[in-house]
Amino acid sequence: MSNQIVTEPPLYTPQFNEVTGKYEDESPFVKFERNNKKLYKCSCKSGTLFSGYSSFIQHIKSKTHQEYINNFENYNKELIALKKENRNIRAAHLLLEQQNTKLNVELANCEKKNEELMMIKKVFKLLTH
Repeated sequence: MSNQIVTEPPLYTPQFNEVTGKYEDESPFVKFERNNKKLYKCSCKSGTLFSGYSSFIQHIKSKTHQEYINNFENYNKELIALKKENRNIRAAHLLLEQQNTKLNVELANCEKKNEELMMIKKVFKLLTH
């Protein structure tokens, strides 16, 4: 029996062009690259797979894929919103972690000062009694 792990091919997603405001196809492959065994899946149609630059170019010329690209934002509105929300949550989480670290350092400093004051208080009591 073979112990190979079969993984799902990565999902191809078009890139957003901020100048035009549209999604555009950008090849995940290098033109004329040999021995490229990487397989990609496109969600424009169920079961669509391609591997290599030429099969990618052939795929993006299909009517189904062209319609998918033209309406990418409509088809993926929820996904895009969730990715944006995820980015915002991660950024907020990072800020909170930084604040927590800063507060932990401040707490440690306060505890150290408190110990010093308690020692001074004990010494003062011994001296005054």
